[in-house]
Amino acid sequence: MELVDKITKAYRSSVDTSSNKYLMVPIFIFFSLLILAMIRSPIIISQSGIG
Repeated sequence: MELVDKITKAYRSSVDTSSNKYLMVPIFIFFSLLILAMIRSPIIISQSGIG
C-alpha cells in the first residue's frame, strides 16, 4: 500500500507541473504581445482614456 501511495503522489506532482507549463505558455504570449503593443504604440493612455 505504501508503494501505491508513493506512485500516486508522484503522479499528482507530475500532473501539476505539466498543467503549470501549459498555463504559462498563453500567459507568456499575452504579456509579450502586450509589451510589443506598448513599444509600438505612441500613446497607450491619453487624456481621454485608454486607447
